[in-house]
Amino acid sequence: MRRLWLEEQDERARAEVKTEAVRGQSARLWSELMKTEEWLRQNGCPREVDNNLCRMAARYGHLEVLQWAHANGCAWDKEICTEAAAGGHLVMLQWARAQGCPWDQGACTAAAFGGHLAVLQWARANGCPWDGGVCSNAAANGQLAVLQLARANGCP
Repeated sequence: MRRLWLEEQDERARAEVKTEAVRGQSARLWSELMKTEEWLRQNGCPREVDNNLCRMAARYGHLEVLQWAHANGCAWDKEICTEAAAGGHLVMLQWARAQGCPWDQGACTAAAFGGHLAVLQWARANGCPWDGGVCSNAAANGQLAVLQLARANGCP
């Protein structure tokens, strides 16, 4: 009974805190979210960690949150690397890859769109595939340096 009550009371508040923490990039809200999750776990109410939490943490550069979420059951998917690349978060992308997070050409395309040249260079140097989306996204967003690098290195 206690567990059901806790889950019902926490669901709305948890979603609101998570959304505000990510969008506002508030360390205090992230801290509150993680404290709440830890308290629930310690009190017999473990919750599945939502992959959206991992993706949002990657997009907005919250490495500690991504590390916590992964340690608490967030499954890796290629969107996590794409989101880190989209946000220009090279250290986060490097950490995720070192932990076995998969990626695909979406990471290069996202880095190109955002003009994150260092992210794109690192991704390519470490075997991330790319396709014509890199050039088209760089061009569409006015990322000349990215477009020049991609074309000079054989990107279709």
